[in-house]
Amino acid sequence: MARWQIISPHYLNVTGAQKSEWQYTEIDRTNGRKKTKNFSVPTLLDPEDPSMWTEVRGRDDGRVIVSDGNNAGDNDIIFLGEPTPDMIPIDDDAKKVSASFAEKWKHPIESLAGSYGDHLVQQFQGELAKVQSTPATTKIEGLDAMLVAITEMMKQNQQVISILAANQSKPEPVARRA
Repeated sequence: MARWQIISPHYLNVTGAQKSEWQYTEIDRTNGRKKTKNFSVPTLLDPEDPSMWTEVRGRDDGRVIVSDGNNAGDNDIIFLGEPTPDMIPIDDDAKKVSASFAEKWKHPIESLAGSYGDHLVQQFQGELAKVQSTPATTKIEGLDAMLVAITEMMKQNQQVISILAANQSKPEPVARRA
C-alpha cells in the first residue's frame, strides 16, 4: 500500500468526494440558451487545516494521508500523478516510489559540490579550455587585403600628421602695414 503524509499545502488532482471542479457558464447570444462546462481542477490539501485531516489523533493533532490508490486506507485521499518531495512515505511501497523520484527531486543548487560560485568558475574554466583547444580554422575572405589597405592608410595618416606638425613649428611671417 503506497501511502504518504503531506507536510506542506499541496494542490493535487484527487478522486472521490474531495475532487474539485470549476464550472464555466455562458449564455449563447444567438439563441439565449445557457451553456455550462465543468473542468477538473486540483484540490488544496492543507495539513494545518483540521477540516482536511484524514487521520485525527486528538483535538489539535491530525494529519493528511494520501495514497496512489494501491491498498489505500479507509479515509485516505486518492491522488492522481506523482508524489512530491514534501510527502513523507509511510509504508514500504511509498518509500520505493519516492526513491524512484529522488534523482528528479534534487535541487540544482544544493546538489552542487562546494558553493555555487565554485561551480560557475569550474564551468567557465571548462568552456575556456574547450575554446582554447579548438584551432581557429575560420578563414574570412578578403581579410588579408583589408589588413594591407589599413596598413597603407595608417602610413599615409602618419605622413600627413608629420607634414602638419612641421608646418606648425615654422613661425608665420607677420605682415607689415605701409
